[in-house]
Formats: sequence, structure tokens, C-alpha cells
Amino acid sequence: MGVSTVPVDYFKLIPDVVWAAVAASLITLLGVFLSDRANLIRLRAQHQHDERERVKERTAVLRRDVYLRTVAELTRASAHLANLPQLDALQVNIAEGLQGFFSAAAQLQLVGEPKTALLVGKLQAAYSELYLDLIEHLTPIWYAKSAIAIADEYYSHEQKEISQLFAKMNARVESGAPDAVIMSTLQQNLDFHQGQLTKYAHDRAAAGAQAQAHIVAYQRILLTGMGDIGLSYIPALIAARKDLGLCGDLEEIELQMRSQYDRQRVKLEAIISRLGS
Repeated sequence: MGVSTVPVDYFKLIPDVVWAAVAASLITLLGVFLSDRANLIRLRAQHQHDERERVKERTAVLRRDVYLRTVAELTRASAHLANLPQLDALQVNIAEGLQGFFSAAAQLQLVGEPKTALLVGKLQAAYSELYLDLIEHLTPIWYAKSAIAIADEYYSHEQKEISQLFAKMNARVESGAPDAVIMSTLQQNLDFHQGQLTKYAHDRAAAGAQAQAHIVAYQRILLTGMGDIGLSYIPALIAARKDLGLCGDLEEIELQMRSQYDRQRVKLEAIISRLGS
């Protein structure tokens, strides 16, 4: 059975007005299709743009919080290193004062730009190395302070013994009939404890001098190390300002910071020189 066909002459019977309407409808439908397609593409692009902006905003907020916390913890870490000789290693964890900075630095390396993360990583490594160098000089300080405490305890004990002996001798004298043998024994005990008192006073003074010498050595290492860290801090701070959009005139800011660093370095070296004299 053959396929039926419509003679071409039949199409000629359709008025031109109908053809015009059909053509107009097709053009309208095509226009609607193209318009809808364009709107869909535009909506998808807008959605993707909005999503990127939301991600950028969340990242910016996260970075701001982490960066600011890192700067605050860095300042706290520097103060902690300066205060280490005053701490009792038996009572506190001396490394605890650095944990905040190390934690914040680790978070920054996770969310920061690669260059900033690298610079902060170097800064963190510099603090770790300085901490290890300082620990070596802390041990003799703690030993000396322990010796001071022991000598001071014995010194106080001898003072009490001497006070009791004086009280006994005075009581004998005030009785009106002091026994020569007893008085001689009391005097011998007094002489012994006064000798011990002098010995522990000397031990305490010697330990104090040792502690002071070790503290000076510690301060020399600390000041030298902090001076070196200060130079590493500048590029890290400039990179962080870029990440946070706090640009301004970064070259001028960096020049000013380096100028301040140079002046502070001269003063630090003068202090270190005086500590060594």
C-alpha cells in the first residue's frame, strides 16, 4: 500500500493570510524558545555567580577571623617566651602558651592563600626553633632558682633556731642564776647555727648570681631570636593584608615597617651588647 501524498496544488488553495499567520506563529514560538533558553542560560550563570560570591564571602569571613586570631596569638606567644623564666615547670605546662599560636597558624595555612600560608609556616617554624633554643637556657635558670628556694628555706630554719637559743639564754640570765655549763652549751649551739645561717646566706646569694647570669643569657637569645622573627613577620603581614583586601599603599606600609624594624634592631643590639658586658 503506497504512502498517500497531498498534491502540491492543494497548498496553493491555502490563502496567503493563513501562511502569514502560520509563519508569524512559528516565528513567535521560535522567539519564545530562544528567549526562554537565553533566560535559562542567564539564570544559570547568575546562580553560579551568586554561589561563587557566597563562597568568596564565607571564605573572606573565615579568613578574617583566622588571620586576626593568628596575629593576637602571635603577640601572646612572644609575651609567653619572655615570661618563661618566671614560670615553674613543675606547676605549669610551659609549652601551653605557644599552642594558641600554633593552632591558629595551622588553621591559617588551611584557609589562607598559598603565599600567605607559606610565610606564616616559616614564621611558625622560627618560633619553634627559638623555643627549643630557649629551653636549653631555661634549665640552668630553674636549677638556680631551686637552689635559691632550698637555701632560703634552710636560712629561715636557722633564723628560728637562733631566735630560740637567744630566748633560752636570755631566760637563764634573767633567772639570776645562769648555769655556766648550760650557757656554754647554748653558746656553742648559737655559734653553730650562726655559722649555718652565714653559709645558707652565701649559698642563696651564689645561686641568685647564677640565676641572674643565666637569665641574662636567656634574654640575649630571646632578643636576638625575636629580632630575626620580626624580619619574617613583615612579609607575612603584608600578604595577609592583601588576602583581606586591606591593600592601601602596601609598598609604603612595608617600607615604613622595615624602617621601624631597622630602628628597633639597633636598639635591640645595644641592649644585647649591654647584657653581655
